[in-house]
Amino acid sequence: MSPISSIELGSFLGGNVIPKLMCANTKPQMKERLQCPKLGTLACTNCQLVKYCSKECQKSHWGRHKVDCKSPYILPSWRPGWVQQNRIPTFITGGSKTVQTSFGTSAGYLWGNVPAIDFLNLAHNEKQAAIDQDFKICFAASGDIRNLVKTVNGLPEGYHGKCEILLNDINDIVVNRNLVALFALLDSGPSIEEAAELAIHLIYSCALTPRMEAHLHHCISKVYENPGCDGFRNTSFNMRGKGKLTILQNTSGIDLIYTMLNSAYPLATAVNGMHKTMLNSQRTDYVERFLCDLEPRHRLSVMRFRKSGVLAPFSLDLAHFTQPNRLLFAPDGSWMTHDNANPLFGWNVTDIYASGECAGAKRSDLYGCLFFHLKEQFMSFAQRVRDYGIHIVVTGFNARSICHAITKGLVAPFHEHCFDRIETSNVADYIGIPETLEDWAPLLRKDNKHSTLIITSMNWIATQTEELERSPSPSEMERCASVVGLDQAQTADIGPYSVLSVRLYGLLGIFRDTEKQFGMHLRNAGQVEQAARKRGLRMRKVHRIHPKRFGLSLLTPDEVVPNPSKEELYNIFHVGAVECTIRFVEFEMAV
Repeated sequence: MSPISSIELGSFLGGNVIPKLMCANTKPQMKERLQCPKLGTLACTNCQLVKYCSKECQKSHWGRHKVDCKSPYILPSWRPGWVQQNRIPTFITGGSKTVQTSFGTSAGYLWGNVPAIDFLNLAHNEKQAAIDQDFKICFAASGDIRNLVKTVNGLPEGYHGKCEILLNDINDIVVNRNLVALFALLDSGPSIEEAAELAIHLIYSCALTPRMEAHLHHCISKVYENPGCDGFRNTSFNMRGKGKLTILQNTSGIDLIYTMLNSAYPLATAVNGMHKTMLNSQRTDYVERFLCDLEPRHRLSVMRFRKSGVLAPFSLDLAHFTQPNRLLFAPDGSWMTHDNANPLFGWNVTDIYASGECAGAKRSDLYGCLFFHLKEQFMSFAQRVRDYGIHIVVTGFNARSICHAITKGLVAPFHEHCFDRIETSNVADYIGIPETLEDWAPLLRKDNKHSTLIITSMNWIATQTEELERSPSPSEMERCASVVGLDQAQTADIGPYSVLSVRLYGLLGIFRDTEKQFGMHLRNAGQVEQAARKRGLRMRKVHRIHPKRFGLSLLTPDEVVPNPSKEELYNIFHVGAVECTIRFVEFEMAV
């Protein structure tokens, strides 16, 4: 199949791209609906989710829009089902404890569950010297591509060093999704703007346009053209401009992706499979618990995405998205991620609003703002790979296996003591922190004083039984009560399962000082500081890449408990749903 020309891969009708928010009005013509091609400038005053080019278009569209505009989700009086029915919500086990569970077939966290992080963070490290510096960066258990994108976009303008990046994951579905998305984004066929919109839908949307699906199959034919030999693939692709993409994987790792992409279920089957997970009645209370913390218009925005499954501005007519995105569904059409998966959780919400505002979207349109933010990030990433000659090596192996292979010189261009940054995700939750240091310390670059090995600890709190069962202190209750607008004395009068009660107890972990408990965890996990010294590393007291926990700042290293403004609290912990117990640990070379 010949490459698709650099048109018709955009999200708008006819395959056009969406540079700014478009008028929401649609007009029936023959058997199709045609959306108004003008920019939206006049916002609906009630929902603030759509815009129109004129009063005439707004009036014409009201017959369709009123269903959304009058949705109960945007009413201040909305209450979750368990409150209306005066029953105990299903996420409560005993007393006031809540259960954090997931639901649905999982191929992993395909969208990520913490905001993208720039793991170079040059402003706190190499600074101006980075303009000429060569970098090697390792993502040992990458999940999706968001940290890769964020980190490359952190390179300085006019960068003329050499940047080589390892993107590894053990999950074959994750590896192949990343590979295909990167190829589609970086290939020289479509324009960068079209490629960015295509990549958004390949990664996040349940459906594609026919031209998108055709180009997906073109990418697949190119990516897997070389079948490899002796059970192994080592293939490189010259991308747009100076960019280069390499894949190292076992050939057995491509069997499932072929089966997925060659399946024949229609869009209706795929959407039904998605709804069985995302709109399952058994999970209504869990979804509505999340909605409790949101502004009314954001509730409607979230539910619209859970139903449509297409990441786009609220105003976009989706009638031309007629093909299932087989990168998100198993061969039988079942949805391949958890019901609590949400693209919003992988990106900084404040940045999302800013990108949306620049494109004409109101902050009420969460996924419209996210669409424009992703497009901005993906375009910048593609331009930098093109102009700076960045080489990305995608691998599909166990994190311990890949580091040993690098040590033996089997994963060019990487070798011992070569990486300026090593991001190990939460591998240490499964093999231990000392073991993670033993594996990766020999690969950290010695002659860069800013070289950093980063460990994320997501599961540590489960070992702290006493902390989990501890009743909140008066100061913690007072801080939480002030956030939800109550005096501490009033907290005794609210019902145990009311919206305020659920919101109140959801805030407790954010304002708890768990520094002592985490230090105890590090000691119990194998005397981590001693383990680091044994391998020529030391644990940083003051972080330079990312704060020790979400809600803190690198600029205030002495803070141990977040003190966010109400806006920061809402964006980080409510819309972004960041898990407040996640911890980051940074290691550097010992002098």
